[in-house]
Amino acid sequence: MTRDKKRKRAVHDAKQATGRRYTPLARELDGPVAPGGGGCTLAGLLAECATLAPSVPSADLLYDPPRRFASRLLGVELPYSAVLTLAGLLAHEGIGVALGVESVHPGEVAVLVCGGRRFEVVLSQDHWVAELCREPGCGDGPAAGLTVTWCSDHLTGRESDVLVSVARSWASDRQQEVDWDPERCGGAATADTLVKAAAACGCSRAVIDTLLLYGFPDPDALAEGTWDEEVPMRARHAIERERLRLSTVADAEVRRIRREMKCARCGEELFPLSAWAVSYRAEFCSAECDSLAAAAAGPADAGAPVPVAKSVSPWPEPSGI
Repeated sequence: MTRDKKRKRAVHDAKQATGRRYTPLARELDGPVAPGGGGCTLAGLLAECATLAPSVPSADLLYDPPRRFASRLLGVELPYSAVLTLAGLLAHEGIGVALGVESVHPGEVAVLVCGGRRFEVVLSQDHWVAELCREPGCGDGPAAGLTVTWCSDHLTGRESDVLVSVARSWASDRQQEVDWDPERCGGAATADTLVKAAAACGCSRAVIDTLLLYGFPDPDALAEGTWDEEVPMRARHAIERERLRLSTVADAEVRRIRREMKCARCGEELFPLSAWAVSYRAEFCSAECDSLAAAAAGPADAGAPVPVAKSVSPWPEPSGI
């Protein structure tokens, strides 16, 4: 049995025993191979894709691999189709954007990085490129595409200002997706994920306020653009319903965290307080313990977060109508 077949058999057996996905298991069993190249721009990679001859596939492969070329800039053998797919995903970044290699598993998977974003390229398939969580080494996808670019687990570890910024971007996009209909703006699972992460960080109030500010039409702007008083009234009711729903989500998450653990610094019992009563990280018993732990770990966030002011209205002119 060839080395490649033995490796695949070991990964397959581990997958059957654990029920986990094939790709993460292959990474753990093999360990990443250090990439041979340094980095390049998207333009340089596209130039290689257009000019380099295809590689000759190994004779012991059990499948027909896609047409690939050996990139001299990145030190990775990549499918031509995957490079074109990656270029499409990075189109709004421009062809001058820098690319690098996080890890390579020959013949299986390469993880490419670009400005903090991570992409999994499956080397044995055509066009198979998927964005990953921004956390290095994580094999999960982002919680919500281009706006919430961490997975649900690693979103919890973000700083308060990052969570508020992500909430603003996602809520603005969400409002456009539902055509500024107040009745459809609320109830999204991604909003719940953001609020849970904020509750763990102690900034649920700021994140909820930002979600409501950017995720719903402005009732006052609606009132200026119509004679129908019911239109702004429906928007206000939808906003308050969503505020109540998200506050309930935040309370439940804080109580869950504080029920399952003791203070991460002093070991004291954690009481199941409301999210509004916890303006510090939920894993600590007090703001003092949170501050001391943050000081010991490194620079802390400066001050409590506030909803980001609207420098540009997210509603189309005139007045959201």
